[in-house]
Amino acid sequence: WPKDQQLLDQVDVVVSYSADAGSSLLGGRHQAEFRKLMERGVGLVALHWSTGCQNNEFGPAWRETLGGWFSLEFSRLAVTPATARDADPSHPISRGWNDFDMRDEYYVGLRSHERANPIVVAKIDGVDYPVGWTFDRAKGRSFGFVCGHFHDVFLNPSYRRIAVNAILWAGGREVPADGAPVEITAEDGILPPDQPNGS
Repeated sequence: WPKDQQLLDQVDVVVSYSADAGSSLLGGRHQAEFRKLMERGVGLVALHWSTGCQNNEFGPAWRETLGGWFSLEFSRLAVTPATARDADPSHPISRGWNDFDMRDEYYVGLRSHERANPIVVAKIDGVDYPVGWTFDRAKGRSFGFVCGHFHDVFLNPSYRRIAVNAILWAGGREVPADGAPVEITAEDGILPPDQPNGS
């Protein structure tokens, strides 16, 4: 988290790819700063477990911030192959990618805000679930995307394009007509070796 307040003043979008972001952002040591960013209209993008809030005290507020709330108390995990499908082709986040197959750990049974707009859907156990959605807050834009459990999903350019398009959109930037550039090299996709003691 930036220590320099001037850096926070320049932030256009917060992107979280961490465990249980709702609990840490709304209830952690930087909660006051985070809430001020949201009140200022800064965008929010939450990937995979970042869509979660396991602390029920903050869960409803997380739903009002992100547009959806994943919790192990009422949601479930489904590790399965599925087709990620474009649910709103007219939306800027939908630019430059087509439906694609991937195996992921999908979160289903979230508590979604009634104003959440599904952008990506996937059929899990015969039911269509929104796995990526936008949410227009009173001030600011949010995007939740439950996918991103396995490293190899990031090797898929369509997955990367959804995420980068969403970051641009949430930050108030124009998404290119063909989607954001997301090219990587083969070396970019290689994980570094595990380090002893988590270092």
